[in-house]
Amino acid sequence: QFVGRCIVAGTDLEYSCSSSLLRFIVSGPASAVGITVFSPADGGRAKKMHAMNASTNGTPEKAGALMNIYVNGTRTGKIGVEACDTPKQYIIAEGLGDGDTLIEVTKVSEPAWGMVVVKGINLPDGATLKDAPPAKRVIEFLGDSDTTAIGSMGPPTLNMFVALKNMMAWSDTDRSWAAHVARSFGVDHINTAAGGIGLMLTGDKYGPLQKAGPSPEHYEDRLCFNWGLGSKGDRYSVGDMPEVDLVVIWLGQNDLIAGVGPGNIAKGTKAYRAQLEVIRRHRPTTPVLCLYPLGLIHTSHSSNRLLKGKVKRQAALATDIKEWAEAAAAELGGEKAGLYVRGVAMEPAFDPEQDFGLMYEIGHKAQLKWARGVVPHVKAIMGWDVVEGC
Repeated sequence: QFVGRCIVAGTDLEYSCSSSLLRFIVSGPASAVGITVFSPADGGRAKKMHAMNASTNGTPEKAGALMNIYVNGTRTGKIGVEACDTPKQYIIAEGLGDGDTLIEVTKVSEPAWGMVVVKGINLPDGATLKDAPPAKRVIEFLGDSDTTAIGSMGPPTLNMFVALKNMMAWSDTDRSWAAHVARSFGVDHINTAAGGIGLMLTGDKYGPLQKAGPSPEHYEDRLCFNWGLGSKGDRYSVGDMPEVDLVVIWLGQNDLIAGVGPGNIAKGTKAYRAQLEVIRRHRPTTPVLCLYPLGLIHTSHSSNRLLKGKVKRQAALATDIKEWAEAAAAELGGEKAGLYVRGVAMEPAFDPEQDFGLMYEIGHKAQLKWARGVVPHVKAIMGWDVVEGC
């Protein structure tokens, strides 16, 4: 069972975004279970991302992607998939006894670090794959580095050597607010977020085809886009967009911090409307929840040393994103058309002593706080029961 941004023709499963999921059941016994995967190599990306290879166990020796392993719901380890064009087997479980074992593999690194292509599951003699478990509901999340949780487990240092050296080890999208919200309802999720992205902002660029945004373009054109392949990426751009039950948007911060505003409501509204329109082209009736911040968050807090001197832009986070989203949603029919705009307050309030992450990104404790503020809105809109606290 594959839960991801793109349903790919053929047998290969492609993880292009964060938090794609491969889920299967093994009937044992099985001495070892492996998956054959590779992260397509590219000289430009490999050089660009090389400095981000931490020495922590589990990260790739060469620029690639990170994946978490879960056995019967418990995280048992992670693997670093190296950037190369040769598929390689990685052992993901060992010593499985008689009976059924549920195994899940999730991609938990930024899209910019490359995709992962799964070529197959490897079982020893005597072990078999059982039918996939029933499909769960799915939430699709759109966002920036807040939603990918880049550096969220690290300290709020601005030391670039420390940041780049440990970026992969201190990042895990399974600990993002999006993942916490999905777990709260016992549903799956697709995390389409990308660091540096905005509604209008291009974001990080690694080449002519390797750019984060703007988000409306990213949403439609990057169904299974590998940022690391440049012009060769077309061979990995096939497939169909899967159905989801809810779309959640948390965007606009990077636009404001980069200078689109404050007060440029018309331009922001136009960009937000473009985002909603592109979603509606693919998901004409799916409910969409648009978020804006209530109270101080990591981006607007005066203790954020990375944004020192941008007080007016930080203050606009509390007003402009709300106006963009409300105006755009109203133009397209508002709540009668399934477009909901809601404010989110961290619960409890943001604490600058413990809630910043690496480079003053949102830290893992604040990820939980933001998730707690989102859960009541999802519950009210969808009518789903909360099955796990966050």
